[in-house]
Formats: sequence, structure tokens, C-alpha cells
Amino acid sequence: MCTGFSAERQRRWLPELFDDVPQDGERLVQVVKLHGSATWKMDRDGLIDTNWGMPTDYDRLLYFGYKTIPEEEPFITLHNILKKALLHCDAVVAVGFRFGDPYIRDLFDFALRMNASLRVLCCLTKPPERGSHLRNLMDRFPSQVMLLTDHAGNAMKFGDPGFADALRDAL
Repeated sequence: MCTGFSAERQRRWLPELFDDVPQDGERLVQVVKLHGSATWKMDRDGLIDTNWGMPTDYDRLLYFGYKTIPEEEPFITLHNILKKALLHCDAVVAVGFRFGDPYIRDLFDFALRMNASLRVLCCLTKPPERGSHLRNLMDRFPSQVMLLTDHAGNAMKFGDPGFADALRDAL
């Protein structure tokens, strides 16, 4: 699994790690946090994870609410990883994202049209409401955009005890 942080420099952002390719017989899983990183700060040497959630002048909250193309790190790297994954991967797992951001939603819409093998598995605490942005995507791409559910058909949230099994079954 690649997160952009290494075992040797656990708290330092190293975007070049996402350039790694899987070894023979392995499947590379890239874990990219696109929002909510309140503990990420920028020092003079780059992005670090301080594990300290108090607000500072050096905050780097990773939120794709730009409505346009990001122009500074780590946003540039994460944006490029997202675009590449959407066009080349067979599955993207979206955790807690309801596709309210029109720019990101448009990237997904484009990728779903261009990459017929792409499936978007959504992990949420409850199903999307009728008329919501995510429900509209699910209706337009019924075989590609789906809600991850348990055996009873209930929404499967990230971290649920059955999450790993449900994800494995969906993949």
C-alpha cells in the first residue's frame, strides 16, 4: 500500500512514492486522502504530518473544494494521482464522499465515460438520497457506481467489522 509516507520518514510527504509499480503477482493499492487531513502542516522543507490537530499558520487541510485545478503541493500531486487512477484503474473506493464538489464530480463523470472498466465503490453511513449528486451518478452509471453494502443490503461504512469482506466481495 502506498500512502505518500514511508516507513523511514513516517511523517514527511514523499509524493514520488506514488511512482512505484507493483511487483509481479502483486496488486498496488494507493491510499490517497483527499480531504480532512487536519494534522498535515507545511514547514520550510515540505509537507509533514505533525499528528497535532490544533490550528496553526502552517495548516494544509487537504480538501478538493477548489472547483478548479489545484496549483500548489500537495494538492497538485493528489489531483494528478486521482486523474490517473480514474483513467487507468479498475476500481476506486470513495470513503465518505458524496460527490457534492462539481469539479471532482465532473472528473468522475468523464472518467466513467472513458474507462468502461472503472467501478466506483462508495462507502457511506447511509444510502444517498434520491436527487443527490451521488444518486444521479449511480443512476447514470448503474454498473459502474455502486454503494458498498453488507449482506442485508445496508450501507457499509469504512471501518465496519465486515468492511474488508464486503470490499473483497465487491472487487
